[in-house]
Amino acid sequence: MKKRLTKILAIALAMLMVVACVAACSDGGSTNTPANSPAASGGGSSSGGGSSAPAASGQKATLSFTIGDPDTASKTQFYKGLADKTREATNGGLDITVYSGGTLFSHFECLEGVKSGGADMGWFYTPWNPDQYPLTEVIGLPMSFGNQMATTYAVRKAFENYPEVQAEFSDLEVLELYSGPMNYIFSTNPINTAADMKGLNVRAFAGAITNLLADWGSSALMIGATEIYDAMDKGTIQAAIYEWSGTKSNTLYEVFKNVTYVPLVCNPFTAIMNKDSYAKIPAEYKDTFDEIWASDQASFDFTEMFAQECIDSTAIGVNDYGCNEIHPTDDQLATFKPAADKYIQDWIAKYSTGSFDAGAYYEAVVGYYNEGVELYPEYNI
Repeated sequence: MKKRLTKILAIALAMLMVVACVAACSDGGSTNTPANSPAASGGGSSSGGGSSAPAASGQKATLSFTIGDPDTASKTQFYKGLADKTREATNGGLDITVYSGGTLFSHFECLEGVKSGGADMGWFYTPWNPDQYPLTEVIGLPMSFGNQMATTYAVRKAFENYPEVQAEFSDLEVLELYSGPMNYIFSTNPINTAADMKGLNVRAFAGAITNLLADWGSSALMIGATEIYDAMDKGTIQAAIYEWSGTKSNTLYEVFKNVTYVPLVCNPFTAIMNKDSYAKIPAEYKDTFDEIWASDQASFDFTEMFAQECIDSTAIGVNDYGCNEIHPTDDQLATFKPAADKYIQDWIAKYSTGSFDAGAYYEAVVGYYNEGVELYPEYNI
């Protein structure tokens, strides 16, 4: 009897140990990882780390979205709105946390942060990574476009119709793709012609602008938007290539004394996603996610928000802060054009190959743009 009791106790003890082991394994050490952190978000590496199979039906999935703008910025609030909409549409099954203000990755770190899986998704401006997206940046060719909604239409058509454009994002999922606002010349003293740019230190960004400034005799200083205020206030720069929508979040009304409406460049913005992270979205939520984050409508909604922000910011800058608006005559605009035309021709020569005619591509995108102008005439500058 005693041996039998000992045997029963031994079996019971073994069963308890198995149950404890199973419980520990199912926990996976998650007590040390917040549920909404990038590590818990399912953001796999594009280098192939981990399985890219979608989560099982009914399983909750969490994703992270990185944006460098502050939490109060309209762009951040727009993406928080999409996250809320996704959460509601999936009854909490797909939970997206927006990390603002560069708390996860700065603007300039966004691309590599998403590619590596450190963030599942992010808000990305292609000129932050020069020479990597030249065909997408066709809409940034100087003095070629203007109507922001029509430019969004054009860049989306280019992406849809040209495999060469799609290939620039082969290691990412492209969610939204749209045009940023037109950049103008904001300055301390009035600027009417290209000759007025000579000798100025000008805030710029990579791409066409640096070439144009060199042709006009200006010195380009590559500084971020948050640095413009101090640089202009201290006289480090005398002008900035910028757009109206960003003046609000950076309170630039106080230092922008003049704005000259030369339609310089508008460049592509996009919401990008790690490929493995996209593949792991549960199948039951995929269509909902695509509709909210990757549809044409999502891109046009953001463009419209951007455009309205420009309108509102212009009114504040001009009416409340007295910024002087300068609308060059045709003759004055013509002084800026040779540098722009030269850049376009150099761009066409640089990106044409035996199998790709960059000049024909540029003309096709201009054609898409003209179609867009007919669809969205109210957004003409």
